[in-house]
Amino acid sequence: MIERSMYLGQYDWGKVDHPPTDVRTYVKEILLNITHVHAEVVRVWPGLVGKLIGRVVEGVGEEMSRLIACVGNWSKSGTLQAHIDLAALTSVLQNHISLAASASFEEAREMLPKLSAADERVKEEVLQSFRRKMRFLLGCFLELEHLEDSITTHSLA
Repeated sequence: MIERSMYLGQYDWGKVDHPPTDVRTYVKEILLNITHVHAEVVRVWPGLVGKLIGRVVEGVGEEMSRLIACVGNWSKSGTLQAHIDLAALTSVLQNHISLAASASFEEAREMLPKLSAADERVKEEVLQSFRRKMRFLLGCFLELEHLEDSITTHSLA
């Protein structure tokens, strides 16, 4: 689900030479897809929404960790973009992250090269702009049922 969108246009984390100015489209697509899952499930079984969203977020965390582990080399701008994308996802999904999802996102973050103080400032500026521009979509996540038990999620099988 994520990989196809992440590499659209043959994106290469190691060859990116322009500084990031926004969260990449694949992150916005992930968030939009989660709102679609919510809309579909709430009509059928409203009591399952929180657990299901928690499980979807676990899958996103696992996939992000796997994809980042596959990157062979990082350019400075590619590193910054990956940090921005992960921070955007985790900040928006914070109320729906189980311990397992948190571990996956943390594992992904730890695989990335560290940012300089200047890059940390750029990251925060880009994230603030993202929150302003995407406030309508991000508001949907405030309305979602919070994950009640961050320790475990329930199997959907």
